[in-house]
Amino acid sequence: MKRNWINGLLATVFGLSLFVVLFIGAFRTMLFNEDFFAWHYLEHNVEQKTNTNIYELMGITHAMLEYLRGERDTLDMTAMIGGRTREVFNEREKRHMVDVKRLYSDTVGLQMTALAVGLAALVLIVFKGILPLVLRRLKWIFLWAGAVVITLALLFALDFNRWFILFHKLFFSNDLWLLDPRTDLLINLVPEIYFYQIVAYSSILFLVFILAIAYTSHKLAVRLERKETWQR
Repeated sequence: MKRNWINGLLATVFGLSLFVVLFIGAFRTMLFNEDFFAWHYLEHNVEQKTNTNIYELMGITHAMLEYLRGERDTLDMTAMIGGRTREVFNEREKRHMVDVKRLYSDTVGLQMTALAVGLAALVLIVFKGILPLVLRRLKWIFLWAGAVVITLALLFALDFNRWFILFHKLFFSNDLWLLDPRTDLLINLVPEIYFYQIVAYSSILFLVFILAIAYTSHKLAVRLERKETWQR
């Protein structure tokens, strides 16, 4: 009984760790996709709204992403905006991006922690020889995870603005995220519709990941069980 409990715990820990790694991975994949930014800018007429051409916008975007990844120390830069060369971001925007970078770093830290925990669980799983059992459970864990993601995505889609505001109130301790499109470039680059799209496409990508994992887990479990049967 105790052994079954431990085996189930290992399977759950491994499954949840993989869930976190893939969920954050899907979000990071979309976040740093510069082609997606270019499509967003063209689709939502950001050139006209900011009076800036797409080449300047992509240069600014590249610098922002470098900043988030820690490859750039500050967001001090100039660009041709509105027909003149000016500082891209004002102090309020820069201070908000400090908070965004901190949140992103914490998120990556969570992903790396989940990866380490998952790998440790996998080592124990292989050592105990319970990989077929874990793979069977993993399939169901990820199918349930898919159902949860679809449900949450539908809730977000029904009233995204409400969840968008709640997210900022939960994860930011100030009101620097309340930007003015008349004076702040950042809100014009990534308005609410951008985050709606990021959540939508990240959710779709994550669903692809977990369906692939569920299918692969099932196939591997069947193969390993057949191998064990032949060896007997």
